[in-house]
Amino acid sequence: MTIFGTDIGDQERNLDWEAARAAGIVFATAKITEGRHTVSANFDASFQGMRDAGIIPGGYHWLRHDSGPGGEQAQHYVEVMGRHGDIRELICQLDVEKYFPTGDMPTGDDVEDFVKEFHRLVPGKPILIYAPRWYWYEIGNPQAVHLGPLWQSHYVSGQGTPQNLYGDVTEAMWNPGHGGWLR
Repeated sequence: MTIFGTDIGDQERNLDWEAARAAGIVFATAKITEGRHTVSANFDASFQGMRDAGIIPGGYHWLRHDSGPGGEQAQHYVEVMGRHGDIRELICQLDVEKYFPTGDMPTGDDVEDFVKEFHRLVPGKPILIYAPRWYWYEIGNPQAVHLGPLWQSHYVSGQGTPQNLYGDVTEAMWNPGHGGWLR
C-alpha cells in the first residue's frame, strides 16, 4: 500500500494542513534543525498544524558537512525533537543534500556518523533518509540498507492529489539495496 507524505522547508509558511489531509497526505515532516546549532523558527507552527489536521507529524534535520561531526548534529536534532513529544511517536528524517551557497556536501561518513548516533540515542527508531538520487550516485552509490529507508526525490509538475500526481508508484519501486526508497 502506498501512503503519501510531504516535507516542507523554512520558506513554506501558513500551509493549509486540512486541505493537505483532504488531498491524501498522511504524514509530513518540516525542517526543525540544521547543523549543530540552528533551530527552525517555523517548525512549531507547522508541527501544530499537522497535528491539528490529523497528519502524522515529524521533523527533519538538514545535515551540514561544514557544521561539525554528524554525531553532534544528531544529538542536537534528538534534543530539539524531544521538545515536541515522544520522539518514538514522531517521524524522524535526515535531509542530505548539497548546500548550494558554498557547494559543501555531506559525505557518506557524515551520514553514517549521524545515523549511528541517532540509533544510539533512540534505539530501534527508524529514520528516513532523504537524498536526491544524484547525491547518492555522486558519493558512489553505497549499499545503505543498515542506515534505514532512503527517500529519493522525484518531482512532478501539475496540480491534483498525490494519488493522481504519483499514481505510478508501485511496491516494485522499493530498492532493497538502499533499504527501500520512497518517491
